[in-house]
Amino acid sequence: MKNIRQDQFSNPDFLRAIVDGCLCGIMGVAPLALAGRHPVGRLAVVLLVAIAAVAMSRLRQLRRTPWSPNRLWLGLTLGGVAVLVLQLAHLPPAWLAHLSPEVGSEFPLLTDRAGGFLPSWSSISRAPVETQSALVLYVAYVFLFYIVRHRVDRIRDVERLMKGIAVGTLLFATLGIAQYLFSNGRFLWIYTHPSRDTFDAVKASFVNQNHFAHFLALGIGPAIWWRYSVTEHAARWMRTGLTLAIAVSLTATALTFSRGGVLAVGVAAMTTALFAGLGRLLNWKMVGAVSGIALVVAVVLSVHGQDRIMGELQSLQTSDMERLDYGGGRRRVWAAVGRAIPDYAMLGVGAGAHSVVYPKYMDEPSDVDYTHAESGYLQVLFETGAIGFALLVLTLVTAAWCLVASWRAAKDPRHLALIVALLG
Repeated sequence: MKNIRQDQFSNPDFLRAIVDGCLCGIMGVAPLALAGRHPVGRLAVVLLVAIAAVAMSRLRQLRRTPWSPNRLWLGLTLGGVAVLVLQLAHLPPAWLAHLSPEVGSEFPLLTDRAGGFLPSWSSISRAPVETQSALVLYVAYVFLFYIVRHRVDRIRDVERLMKGIAVGTLLFATLGIAQYLFSNGRFLWIYTHPSRDTFDAVKASFVNQNHFAHFLALGIGPAIWWRYSVTEHAARWMRTGLTLAIAVSLTATALTFSRGGVLAVGVAAMTTALFAGLGRLLNWKMVGAVSGIALVVAVVLSVHGQDRIMGELQSLQTSDMERLDYGGGRRRVWAAVGRAIPDYAMLGVGAGAHSVVYPKYMDEPSDVDYTHAESGYLQVLFETGAIGFALLVLTLVTAAWCLVASWRAAKDPRHLALIVALLG
């Protein structure tokens, strides 16, 4: 038995299968735990990444090819780790007063003014436990990035990854529609959320339908690329199946009733289709397929949900902020975060600490607990300061530059459309 196990861990195909299985689990299993936000989902992500990292390290050892991270990417990822570690570090009072001046007014009994009766507050993070969790997840995502980067070293590996993403999002779209049509109010028919149910929109395992719509946006580009790249000699069932899969994904997106999500999916779909046409993958048969998809989605919406989704989209055409932001909740939390950012300009309040700090800057108390800033960019700036936000901007610019460089180097039209699917 011992020799069999040793042989398995010396088999490159077996190790690649482990890595691929872990990647599928991250895409298809972890989101089942309330989109990965539940502690069980986070644990699943970390464990799967750890297993994949061990398998990939062994695989590269067998190939005698050491890890070779790009210096720029390595600097960006290590910079993110450094920011979170610094937020958790126990700092001298003088350093803390310089890096986070508000600590004295927020914790007057936990600074040196308390006379030593209580342990002093010495970290930048206002929610150290949440920041510790964020650090673990960030390190896991860093490893995931390098695992994927070294796993997809051939174009067929990239294509396989894109197909996996398309299949994963399709399965969740199907799950979301089934849960919406046959709902008992519980997520996955078993979990009762204290403040949310599944009657009002397609959500699958996501508590917030906006998040689910953006999850679907991740897969619509790869799905369209896959449909366009199928050759005329492929089986008819495959072409028909992919067409229906895209229709299901678009229908699920529409039934989330998320304005931003619908727009994100629409932009990703149209951009991929446009560049597929420029890459000479689009022909009149493909145009017919797209028309068929549009017809299916229109029929489904006409049966259920047309009035609501049209109302959501029409609200984008108005300048009336009350229609765009009913009750003004987003505007209030944005204003509060905007007022707070200058007080924590350098390193922020700590990753995950938004919900414990923003109430201090609200004009008036709110019955709603805004766990997020309703804007990812504002939240990053608020929680990690100017340094963390600068790292985010540099990462996005670097990613865009890599995609543009790949676009220029690509020759095959299939590869051009594949790059656009990644952009979508």
